[in-house]
Amino acid sequence: MMVQRVSCPPAGGRKVGVAVDEHGNRLLEMGDMFSVIAGMRFTAEMAVVPRRWIKRREFIATTGARAWVKFLAAAGDKQQADALEMLIAWAIAVPVGGDRDGVAEEVRGSVR
Repeated sequence: MMVQRVSCPPAGGRKVGVAVDEHGNRLLEMGDMFSVIAGMRFTAEMAVVPRRWIKRREFIATTGARAWVKFLAAAGDKQQADALEMLIAWAIAVPVGGDRDGVAEEVRGSVR
């Protein structure tokens, strides 16, 4: 698994953690995601979407985050849903690996 914090233009250049698992799936660091999307809240429906812990940081797959977009829109948080959709599109497109914009680290084993 490759984990890297990358500058995110949709978030005003703030760094957001992105991981790529062994199957090529992209994951977003939840703490960064909640800090860059103003007013984003955690709803009860979001708790059912699986999350992963990687080196003491919580991540959610972009596929799971897309379900969160629907939950936020249904709760009336349209602005946050749109911001999350932009963040997901960015996370899928951004290159992860090497030393592009920070330190990429290979993580093995300690994934729960």
